[in-house]
Amino acid sequence: MEKNYYDDVMGDIQNLIAEQKWKDALFLIQAELNVPYVPTEIETKLEQFLVEVQSHLTDEEKAFVLTDEQFMEDINSDNKNDRIKALMMLEKMNAAQFIPAFTTMLQDEAVANDEKTLLVIQLHNQKINHDFSITKFGKTMTINPSTFALEAKAHIFNEVIFIFNKIYDAKDVTIQNHFAELVMILINDYIPFPVPFGPWEMAISTLQVVSDLFGKEFNKLTYINDYELDGAMIDVIIAYHQQLIQN
Repeated sequence: MEKNYYDDVMGDIQNLIAEQKWKDALFLIQAELNVPYVPTEIETKLEQFLVEVQSHLTDEEKAFVLTDEQFMEDINSDNKNDRIKALMMLEKMNAAQFIPAFTTMLQDEAVANDEKTLLVIQLHNQKINHDFSITKFGKTMTINPSTFALEAKAHIFNEVIFIFNKIYDAKDVTIQNHFAELVMILINDYIPFPVPFGPWEMAISTLQVVSDLFGKEFNKLTYINDYELDGAMIDVIIAYHQQLIQN
């Protein structure tokens, strides 16, 4: 089976622990635990890593805050882990003082979608009242983090999960977790843009990909025909998931 997103994340954390880079490991673990949804088995492993890492840190190290200079150095680093670390540390800092840097970051098409999503969430949590232009998928929109309805994205996720539970009897927790993981990554990639896919199309396409990964029988055409779904949209989502898995 192809490696998935969490295979890479767990590998990165294990490497940092092996190298005794406790602070870097802590930042990465906290970054993953703070996303809107974490698969149950992954959350358990992350919490185990967290206990191990924190046992090697003093109280001062656990409460470590970057200086403004360190933050700007990390946010402009070529290393994605450095940028994620800086964005995670933002919750302990005054985000308003970095608005010019964030303005550039959110419009930079070279910055990954998940980094922009994390930044938007951090700005939302601090209720930063500023209009930002953000570019994703070649499109640009203006948002104000203080008024952005982040909770609406959780509703979309719950709706897709409801469809999954309605049509698929998956007693295998691994399949459930992979399904939820792919759906959440898809939704997060679009934040703060509206998700351009219907919940049924998201559910069927993701089920097809997960079923194929685990060698389970599932025929998307049955549901496309029975529920009059958008087959072209489903194929677009399947291609998105497959590219994510292959990378």
